[in-house]
Amino acid sequence: PLEFSEFKKNLNPFSQDEKNKGRKISFLEKSPVLLSRRKAFEQLLSYVSENEFIVSSTGYLSRELCSLRDSCATFYSQGSMGCASLIGLGLQKASAKKVIVLDGDGAILMRLQSMASIGLHTESEIWHFIIDNDCYESTGGQPSFSHRFSFSELAISCGYSLGLEIHQFSKEIYQLLLESPGPKLIHWKVKSENSSLPPPRIPFDLAFNAQRLRALTSQF
Repeated sequence: PLEFSEFKKNLNPFSQDEKNKGRKISFLEKSPVLLSRRKAFEQLLSYVSENEFIVSSTGYLSRELCSLRDSCATFYSQGSMGCASLIGLGLQKASAKKVIVLDGDGAILMRLQSMASIGLHTESEIWHFIIDNDCYESTGGQPSFSHRFSFSELAISCGYSLGLEIHQFSKEIYQLLLESPGPKLIHWKVKSENSSLPPPRIPFDLAFNAQRLRALTSQF
């Protein structure tokens, strides 16, 4: 049997000197006009092809994404709050392809352990977006208090190679993500919206969503 010290070493591939190699870069504007979540998705999707894997979090976030663009490479983790990032990690390991995870601030706060798991897989090409509107919009707009946390610093401490803070998505940021190996976290502050007209529901169930994704991944 492994000694405990050996077991710990096997769990954590980082030496003490390597733990802080990640970079935090802020693209925050001094007086920002925050985008709506929909506008943020429109910016991002202009850089993402329909055959690239996307895993999105539960609630209005997934419904908004689906209303903008649906594809067989997208999985909406409805009813699974906090699980999108770990589903994304599993998909990345199974396919060896880049996976974009679209998380909410409330969802990631519910399962911070997922960042530690992703950080252990330093070779994983995961673009982990936290779409942060500082509230639980899908359940009535209760505050998440996400403004009290630095998600980018937390990601770097977990082993991510890059932690970005943004208000807009741009070609410069896209290029930086392409050039940086390993898991990256992008903390994207957006406008809080408590609309009486939520995004339309996703027009199919999870079983169908999983089936079409499974068919796509079976090609790899």
